[in-house]
Amino acid sequence: MDLNGVTFQLQEGERAGLIERNGSGKSKLLRLIAGCDHVDEGVLTRRKDSQTGWSSKCQVLKQRSIRE
Repeated sequence: MDLNGVTFQLQEGERAGLIERNGSGKSKLLRLIAGCDHVDEGVLTRRKDSQTGWSSKCQVLKQRSIRE
């Protein structure tokens, strides 16, 4: 995913989703936004009190019955 020149902003309470082909860098971008990875070039700015999270598509869930 080429992020050269990309700028976007979310206001309080807004949410965003990413749709792109496999291997395009969606997870990398989310890790950068969440502060889990470091930006190689450029600037990434977040509010100090912002909260970021995502749900991995590779979560391993314990099998449960319908009653559980």
